[in-house]
Amino acid sequence: MAVRTQAIVRLFFLIAAALTSANSHAQAAPLGPGDHTIALKHGGRERKAIVHVPLRALEKTAVPVVLNFHGGGGRGANEQEYSLMDRLADRETFIAVYPNGTGRFDKRLLT
Repeated sequence: MAVRTQAIVRLFFLIAAALTSANSHAQAAPLGPGDHTIALKHGGRERKAIVHVPLRALEKTAVPVVLNFHGGGGRGANEQEYSLMDRLADRETFIAVYPNGTGRFDKRLLT
């Protein structure tokens, strides 16, 4: 179980870096309000996630980020629709992130 927890923590830091980091040439542009699909390389795999940024996030200098994990090898889009967390994110002003599964149960879920 510790290995799985470490992988989740690493994924969190990769997502946080994608949301806030600079590349070697210029500062990364912040994500505007709405839904965005980001892709990250981790462990030799490309991992994708949906990032929902509420409109009021533009009014703030710091906004919390909530990772919304689903069970199994599912897709972030399904969890986004099922959980209805975007409504809460918009009301409470936090960024909601819905990572895709690893495709453990179905290789088609990697995309």
